[in-house]
Formats: sequence, C-alpha cells, structure tokens
Amino acid sequence: MKPLHLAWGFIAAAALPLHAQTNTVTTDPVGYITLPIAGTASGNNPAYTFLGLSMIEQVAYQGALTAVGTASLTDTNATWVDGQFDGTNGTFTVEVASTNGGGYRSTITNTVASTDTLQILDDLSQVAAAGQSYRIFKDWTLTSVFGASNSSGLAGGSATTADQVQVWNGIGYDSYYYQTLGLGGVGWRRAGAPFQDEANQPLFMEQGLLIRRLASAPTNLVLVGAVKVTPTVVPVETNWNFVANPYPVEMTLTSSQLYVADPTNGVSGGSATTADQVMLWHGSGFNTFYYQTSGLGGTGWRKAGAPFVDASTNTIPGGACFIVKRLFAAPFNWSAPKHPVVQD
Repeated sequence: MKPLHLAWGFIAAAALPLHAQTNTVTTDPVGYITLPIAGTASGNNPAYTFLGLSMIEQVAYQGALTAVGTASLTDTNATWVDGQFDGTNGTFTVEVASTNGGGYRSTITNTVASTDTLQILDDLSQVAAAGQSYRIFKDWTLTSVFGASNSSGLAGGSATTADQVQVWNGIGYDSYYYQTLGLGGVGWRRAGAPFQDEANQPLFMEQGLLIRRLASAPTNLVLVGAVKVTPTVVPVETNWNFVANPYPVEMTLTSSQLYVADPTNGVSGGSATTADQVMLWHGSGFNTFYYQTSGLGGTGWRKAGAPFVDASTNTIPGGACFIVKRLFAAPFNWSAPKHPVVQD
C-alpha cells in the first residue's frame, strides 16, 4: 500500500492508542491535509475558496450505548464527569453508529455524570439503540483551524479589509475575520460584533466554509487531525446547503451516493430545471450537476448544458465543499460512505 497524494494535499496515517478515562481505544489514522486558498492574483477580486474540513479532531471518548432517549444518550459504564463535553470545555459532537449503518452526529448540550447521560441537541432515538457504539469528538473552532493568532495566513484588518471566513446559516452568511484594526481589540471577530471574542466559535466538519480573500497572494491552510474511517450522515435541508466532503480524498458523483433513486434519502432526479443541483466551484464560477431521469440524453449524472454526456466520474475533491440546491419539498440525510485514504 502506498500513501495517496491528493490534489489538495497529502495524508500521513498512523494509528495511535488513546486512553479515554478507563476505556482504551484506538484512534482514527492521523495526519494532515493542505488546503490551498486562492488570492486575488488569480484574477478574481475578491477571491473565493470553498473549503471543507475533511479531518476531525481525535476521539475524546468512546463506548457503547446502554439507552437512547429522545434527546439523550446513556452509557452506564461511562467514566466522564459533569460538563466534560460541554460548557467551558468547548463544544463536542457525539457520533453514534446506527441501525441503518450510518454515522449520525449531534452536539452535546450537557454531560451528566450522576446519570451517565449525554444530553444532545437532536433526537436520535429512531436511528440508534442500546448496544451500538458511540464516539465523542471536540469540534473544530476558528482557533484550532486558523490559529489563535491567525497563523493560517489569512489577511487581518477590519471587517471591511480583512479576509473573511463565511459560514452559511440557512438564510445568509455569518462572516468571521481576524481583527487587527479599529475598536474592539485584536482577535477573531464576527462582522457586526467587533468587541466579541469569537476564537472558540465552533466549525463543524460536515459544514462547508467559504473563504473570501482580499489579499493578492494565495496561502495554504494546513489542517492537522484524524482521518474519518466511518460513514457520515449529513443533513441536507430544502433550498441552499453548503456541504463538506467529510473525507480527505476525492469522491465521484457516483461514489458519493448523493443519488440513491429515492428523493427522501438523496438528491431528487429530473431534468436540468427540476432536479436537485450539485454545484462545484471551479475558481471563477460553478459547474452545476444533476441526476437526469427525464428528457433527452438518457439517465444518469449530467452537467447543466450537456444532457447527453455522462458526468458520473466528475469529482468532489477532499478538502472541498459544494452546494446542494434542494428543490424537492423535504430535507434528507445524506449518508456519505467512507472513502479510502490509501490506494494500491
């Protein structure tokens, strides 16, 4: 086996033992991915880069569930303490193995040692059950991704002159930047709130980021973490979604399993105007893909404007995010299959 050289970097994998309280576990392979961020010298001002955090923080704890509630998970063998995975310790995500093979994730809102219970943001009782495994990860933050002092090389300044990290919130962008000018001190800030420290603002691995760069030179973001080796369930809402490839290797439109012939569990098929759209940034605009089930050109993945050309092998790079424009009336959960880190 040889390491896979990525278009967006290189992953060096190494299995490390981890002691989580009294549990001894083995982490996911660890390494790094190098993510290039375009500058305005590319010919675009501002320059946009669509990033996915295709790595995870190392496992903080894992075990097996003994009970699942509507918004709680219980492990009577757990050894955690109150507040270990929430509050002043930062935000953490729990991922549970599920009855359908996916990895469902939810934010932990409270760690209760007296009842061996994690209170969580979502109801996982329909997809998880006693006996199934779970893992807990600390969420990425602006600091852990881009550096407490902006070591990533994004341009600092004010809300209008600094590079921005933009996060889609469902109706618009929350824009973050490293402030070095103006009132409010130095550090990570959100546009419109220059006095509020955002260093610990969580960034979720399934969530796409848009980097809006005003500086001329490109830069590289090196993300060090663990490589996810389990399936990942990503919620896709109606209308606009910024979705990350959760793995540091490319996936094709076919291997992504975004289309599964059931619009309640994947993108809906149709024509160029009626199907859900998968939009990939190419540096100055989008290539738009859809799964064709009606009209001339046959059935399968197609690029808008080319209904007769098979587009199934077009790729979503590791470390990238893409947009899903969901036209179907209901949301769905994308079960992203794990993708290999090495190849023969």
